[in-house]
Amino acid sequence: MADWNETTDEIKRGTGPESREWAVRDLVADFPNRKGIPDRSRADAELIVDALLGAPEPWMAGWDREDMRVMSAEAVVEWASKNGFLYRTGNSGWMDRSGKMYVCHYATHEKLLNHVLKMETPDAEAAGWARVSHAGVKCQFRLSREQRAALAKLGHGTDLRGEREKPEWEPPADSATPAPR
Repeated sequence: MADWNETTDEIKRGTGPESREWAVRDLVADFPNRKGIPDRSRADAELIVDALLGAPEPWMAGWDREDMRVMSAEAVVEWASKNGFLYRTGNSGWMDRSGKMYVCHYATHEKLLNHVLKMETPDAEAAGWARVSHAGVKCQFRLSREQRAALAKLGHGTDLRGEREKPEWEPPADSATPAPR
């Protein structure tokens, strides 16, 4: 019978259901922030793990190689943590029309969109999502009431004059608003 450490190492290097659960638990096992609120949610961790576990390693994207590796549970945890994809209280990321913030570190917006949310920048912009960074908020359309409220909680002001000059966002008639897959 294998000892506990060997079994744990095997799970961390795997991509199966046990590995998925290990990665989700590891990502949400975080200390609460200064206000005592957990910084990470299980639903967000599941979204990240489901998007990345077993997928080709992001740094090898576009390579035509037979030996391309897939992301193990351990690699998912490391990569998501390194890029800051899980924090609820972050000040940088993408915000959907409902005000839900998908957080990332500085200069990792495209990694978050492409590898975790499975979207391209034009798709997110067409869906009325706002790109939030330390430099400000960029959105092709007027921000929704929910986006403005969420941005205010994060300490981002909005240029009301500039907002009035933007077109009103309307969901496409032929499809639903893109959501993370």
